[in-house]
Amino acid sequence: MKFCLECGEGLEFLGLSEWSTGIWLYGCKQCDILWERHGCSISGSTTGYEKSFQKLSELEKYKQNK
Repeated sequence: MKFCLECGEGLEFLGLSEWSTGIWLYGCKQCDILWERHGCSISGSTTGYEKSFQKLSELEKYKQNK
């Protein structure tokens, strides 16, 4: 996933999520959306994309306070 599905802005790849090995995270700073790419961490196959329950700014605050 290279572009935000809401605004078309380029996304920043943030790596695998800490709560699941099959979810890759991407962030759109313009929309403050945290996108999730769901799939298999072993094969790399993708099953779909969706908005996370968190906002990008919330994840950044969490990582700073960790």
